[in-house]
Amino acid sequence: MRKSFPVFLLIILVLLMLVGCSADQNRAPIVKTNKGKEITVDTGDTVRFNLRFEDPDGDNVSVTVEASNDFLVYCYDKITGIFEWPYAKPGGVYFVEFTGFDGEAITRHQVIIIVKDKEDETGDIKPPELVSLVKEEYKVAENGNLKFNVIFEDPDGDSLDVRAESNQY
Repeated sequence: MRKSFPVFLLIILVLLMLVGCSADQNRAPIVKTNKGKEITVDTGDTVRFNLRFEDPDGDNVSVTVEASNDFLVYCYDKITGIFEWPYAKPGGVYFVEFTGFDGEAITRHQVIIIVKDKEDETGDIKPPELVSLVKEEYKVAENGNLKFNVIFEDPDGDSLDVRAESNQY
């Protein structure tokens, strides 16, 4: 009976190794972030958070980013793990999905960014205002240059994107 016990243990060990109960099983990457899965900001605010994938087995993890709006993909720096969207606008709901892959296992992490429009006391969003004086008509010599400053301010404190068009005759 004593000789059969070591043989029995040997058979159990061989079966455990064949079944895959060894320490060599791959574990999926783990998400490390300093924010939750939902972030709410006002228009014009900066959305910033850290998000990295760590692999418990020490494997290298490749990261991909998909988003409801393509420009959000470029807000994530894969080297530093920092997502930064300065001057978030326009108001709305945005989805960003991060995927970590270690060569065998995948971990996904979705972040929902809610950008709320700023409102005044009446609940209305105030439009930008022209604060510099621009004449209705300018006289310029042929092939001459015309220079003037146009200054806008936003009562809600939002950053503005001002564009100009030229009507050449």
